[in-house]
Amino acid sequence: FPVTICDSKKISVIHNGVEWKAMEREFANWPEKKKEFLQENALPSHCIHLLFAGHNFQRKGLELLLRALARLSDKEFHLSIIGEDRNPDYFQRLAIELKINPKVTFWGKRSDMTSFYQLADVAVIPSLYDPFANVTVEALAMGIYTISSNMNGGSEVISSNAGAVFNIEDPDSLVSVLEKALKRPKTVESANEIRKSVEHLDFSHQLQQFCLKCLS
Repeated sequence: FPVTICDSKKISVIHNGVEWKAMEREFANWPEKKKEFLQENALPSHCIHLLFAGHNFQRKGLELLLRALARLSDKEFHLSIIGEDRNPDYFQRLAIELKINPKVTFWGKRSDMTSFYQLADVAVIPSLYDPFANVTVEALAMGIYTISSNMNGGSEVISSNAGAVFNIEDPDSLVSVLEKALKRPKTVESANEIRKSVEHLDFSHQLQQFCLKCLS
């Protein structure tokens, strides 16, 4: 078959947008909402709260994350897992086998993702493949330090002050970035800085960019 070579000058990348402005209120009251959520759900308050969100756990890299956290089992953390899978029992058994199940909660499918964004210190997106996980920009817009595999297209929007990107082919690199992340709880100052890093991805701006590119 003939191969068509595209002119790179005609290709533009427009990253996924996020409701940055619309999330302002939920972001502003995260400290109070986090305290409420911890109390209501009897979760530990003196640890780093990690967030994993996505359906199809295998493709999203949950096993990789659980195994990495098992190597850091002496650290103080709690992992909230949001989403559905055809075989959730496998991952629940794996957490037990790795002896980290007391530090892991499987919440299933939830409609209150904002509560978990307010809770989390760190979001982890260890996808084996993901064109662009929307949780990337949503977590950043909520001021959450975000760790992503290099196989998530969303990793392109993570700046060095807002998170870290690890090589999916090197499990040690995930352990390394997790270890560093477990030393940086979310603060008002750090959250504001991280949120600011994706202000330019507000939907109003991204839609304008899309329209301009289509009309040019």
